[in-house]
Amino acid sequence: MLKKCLFFAVCFAVSVSAVSLEDVGRIALSVVVPDVIRDIDASHRPVLETRIKQVVSGAGLAASGGDGNFIIYPNFTIIQTDLVETGMQNITRVRAEITLFVKQVDNGLLFGTVSREVTGSGRTKNDAIRSAIQALPTRHSEFTAFLENSKERIVEYYEVRCWDIIGRADGYIRRQMHEEAIAVLLTIPEEVAVCYAKITGRLVQAFNAHQNQICRELMHRANTLMAARDHFGALEAIGQISPLSNCYAESMMILQSIETAIEEQEREKWNLAMRLHNEARELEQRNFQAAQARHAARDKLEAQKIEAAKAIKIERLRNQPTVVYRNIIWW
Repeated sequence: MLKKCLFFAVCFAVSVSAVSLEDVGRIALSVVVPDVIRDIDASHRPVLETRIKQVVSGAGLAASGGDGNFIIYPNFTIIQTDLVETGMQNITRVRAEITLFVKQVDNGLLFGTVSREVTGSGRTKNDAIRSAIQALPTRHSEFTAFLENSKERIVEYYEVRCWDIIGRADGYIRRQMHEEAIAVLLTIPEEVAVCYAKITGRLVQAFNAHQNQICRELMHRANTLMAARDHFGALEAIGQISPLSNCYAESMMILQSIETAIEEQEREKWNLAMRLHNEARELEQRNFQAAQARHAARDKLEAQKIEAAKAIKIERLRNQPTVVYRNIIWW
């Protein structure tokens, strides 16, 4: 059978800004639409990408938030194009096939494919193609079965490689690269229950070390700014210290010292700054309480730290430059 190949650039950082705490820790498929698909143009790509994300979400998977190792990508083939003369405005009708592929990037393994015929119509061929893409059902038994099978394969992947991933994270922890360790550990989805249970202790360990390292740096900065009588700069530094770090109580003592040293003419400005500081703390506490509610069966403090670790991973993804991988995808 004749095989066709398509070269394209895959930018895994494109959808990172949409990642939420709910996405991190779930099995995720990164949605990738090739730069070049023969029968569609650039204006159709975002429409197709959105539709595929809806298909993935409809099957209970995250369409973002993964490490980019598992992708879902489409092909779009026009089967037939008809021009219908209506007397006033000609209508173009398109019958096409949309094929979805799920692939593991690091070893090039194709997990499977599923195809669906769609039809669309419009005043122009471009409009008809857009209509056909939008006709792709976001919830369909074929897609559900296809993605459920892919999910099972992904779970198997993490079960087999659980200790390899933990070993990578341990290496980062030994080198005090705690943020990197958190990012590696959180590639393991919660659905891989046995493996996920093994990483929670290390995740909390890495998070504690990360927070304490940041706390020491911020405390040093606050003390330096206090010595320079930059009270508001010191407050800003202390405001970044997490209540979960081991020097939080000490930072509150510094905060009291700053307040004592404030001159009368600065008092009004200081009171406003403190009000904003306290509001930020109250919001952080409410977020932690929400995390506890989502993880009622877990130890509360551990749940807070795991949620906070997920936020660290999200921030890390957002700050990373776009990474472009070039692959050959066969079908």
